[in-house]
Amino acid sequence: MNQQIIRQASKKPNLKIETSVGNLPLSYYLRVKSKSPDVSILDFIYSLAIAVFAGVFTTYISTERNTKAKHQQIVSGASIYSYWLSNYVFEFAKVVLIGGIIISCTLLFDVEGLKEPEEQQLFMLLVWGYLLSAISFCYFLSFFIENSNKVLSYVIQILFVAGYMGASSISGFRLIKSTYK
Repeated sequence: MNQQIIRQASKKPNLKIETSVGNLPLSYYLRVKSKSPDVSILDFIYSLAIAVFAGVFTTYISTERNTKAKHQQIVSGASIYSYWLSNYVFEFAKVVLIGGIIISCTLLFDVEGLKEPEEQQLFMLLVWGYLLSAISFCYFLSFFIENSNKVLSYVIQILFVAGYMGASSISGFRLIKSTYK
């Protein structure tokens, strides 16, 4: 129809309108973002891994506390405070190792948003802070729930939801331009 109108207006019966559709070039931001992994997948994987890790050792803590079967304490002759402190320090050491693995994997994935040293330091602080607070929460929760199976399910559910929501909200804020530096 447009072709007929232009032929009538220009008085040229052989005039044709040719159109083509092409993509606009991607912006730098979209090119870089397309090369980095989807952060929400990493949030999900890390939150699930931390929740399961914390749930497994909380089961051990809960079982030891409720059955009063402190095998290592009896054998070593340590006081109850030094026994639980050494357990907490051992869990802390495992958290440092797990946090290091999480941070290394994230840096290997070359996630956009963790290129600058201050962003990497903040990420490390968030990971280790979350892991340390998860350990403290698990020790706290083991005082109140006697059934070790319930402790396992509660810890996994609470830490997974809290971790995934926290990580997702941080990722969401990265999308809002007004929350940048």
